[in-house]
Amino acid sequence: MRKLIGLLALVLVFGSFSPNTGNAAGFNDVSSDYIFYDEVVYLSSKGYITGYGDNTFKTGDTVTRAQAAIMIGRALGLNGDPRDTKFSDVVANVTGSGYIASAVDKGIISGFADGTFRPNQPVTRGQMAIFLNRAFTLNAGNVNNFTDVSANMASYQAIINVASNGIAGGYTDGTYRPDQHLNRGQFSAFLARTLEPSFRVDPLAKPVPAPTPQPSPVPIPNPEPTPDVNSGTYVIPGAPTSFQNCTAMREYYPSGVQSSHPAYASKHDRDNDGWACER
Repeated sequence: MRKLIGLLALVLVFGSFSPNTGNAAGFNDVSSDYIFYDEVVYLSSKGYITGYGDNTFKTGDTVTRAQAAIMIGRALGLNGDPRDTKFSDVVANVTGSGYIASAVDKGIISGFADGTFRPNQPVTRGQMAIFLNRAFTLNAGNVNNFTDVSANMASYQAIINVASNGIAGGYTDGTYRPDQHLNRGQFSAFLARTLEPSFRVDPLAKPVPAPTPQPSPVPIPNPEPTPDVNSGTYVIPGAPTSFQNCTAMREYYPSGVQSSHPAYASKHDRDNDGWACER
């Protein structure tokens, strides 16, 4: 009986942690068809990323400066012990305070002139490039294929480096969009590519633009046939349907009318051939 009770206890303990094979690392909102599924699984297996209390990862949520510091700090093995920092808005009880302090000490990330760090501020694609370029050894790139990235930008060389190393690409319109915010899924992909080269993309490959929609052909209307008043069947709009004699009828219908015509009258069909006032 004691062995049975012990066995049941083990089942209860370990059964509650059974993995969800249909989702990434137990995140119930990251399915196997998610574009960055493999990258999320990789980072989660390393302990570099974690989810929320409801077992979600929330890939579409904007990644914050604090979250970026935490993920990079874990990947580098930095000291994440909660502690006060030099920033007025990051004290020991702020989530990620230890990783923020360590990342600042390593020169990976910095604060603002007013003495704040702004941990909840969203991270842009340009800032992401700077953080990763500072944190990891990336080969220097020298080719700029982006129309919106210029040499006078603070993030210029970092963007060129992450692009040249296959960590981040651009858009089909030739832009990089350095000021665009990143979501948690995208940042995870860039971090995974930095750490594991097998995830990287071909830096020389250009995105295939979406096909340009072709305008639907404008139908060419078929012209209405020219009315033939000599056909014997055509009815002239507004014309009389009763005539005293053929002379009057021929003013409208020079060749007369057939028996199906509303102006036909047997008195005008002298030869009884079904055609009145024909010539």
